[in-house]
Amino acid sequence: ATFSIGTDATCALKVKGPLVSRSHAVVEFQPEKGSVYIVDTSTNGTFLNGKRLPPKASAKVMLSHGDELLLQDPSHAAEFGYMVNVELS
Repeated sequence: ATFSIGTDATCALKVKGPLVSRSHAVVEFQPEKGSVYIVDTSTNGTFLNGKRLPPKASAKVMLSHGDELLLQDPSHAAEFGYMVNVELS
């Protein structure tokens, strides 16, 4: 199962911001592995715990409980993102 994050009306999580892309990132749940992944699909970058994710859907990175997901470079004055809360049941 997946859900998308971005400014586009078709995204499951619609977010507005000057550096947020129409399709900014995709969260992917793989129940057979019990894992949750994030894929950066943006033009401006997505950051996990302060590090930029591989660009333009070139790789997916596993999310863990307590991770900080930012939708813009953390060096910008105003950070905008989410804390990851993963519960698998």
